[in-house]
Amino acid sequence: MGAPYRGKDPRQAGLEERRNVQTVASRIPRRSLPRHVMARGVGRSRVFDDDKDYAEFLRLTGGLVSDGALVSHSFCLMPTHPHLLVETPYGGLGRWMQQLLADYARYYNRRHGRCGHLFQARYKAILVEDGEYLLECSRYIHLISI
Repeated sequence: MGAPYRGKDPRQAGLEERRNVQTVASRIPRRSLPRHVMARGVGRSRVFDDDKDYAEFLRLTGGLVSDGALVSHSFCLMPTHPHLLVETPYGGLGRWMQQLLADYARYYNRRHGRCGHLFQARYKAILVEDGEYLLECSRYIHLISI
């Protein structure tokens, strides 16, 4: 019988190199860049029915802002979806948006006697990389309801 194989496991070959490879997503900075965030209602249905609904969404968003989780540049709450221009100084946009939308959906469902999903799929977030585009996004969000 021959000597046992002492080389690298072929399944592990190149693993060290692969660990150092950055994906495109990991090269995009996750902090300190604004994002234009939108979350549509299921089937484009209304997610805000009256002033109390708008106030609750703003209260929940304000809680994240006062905790330092979000920096809000501008927002517009349309009847069927919110538009937010926000930054997450400590990262974790997905976590904060999931918390915000889930908390609001629970409130809305309880208040309006309904159950099920309020928002369709995942929120949409567009990275705003330069100052000119930031200004355009802010203008768009401010003027969309007019």
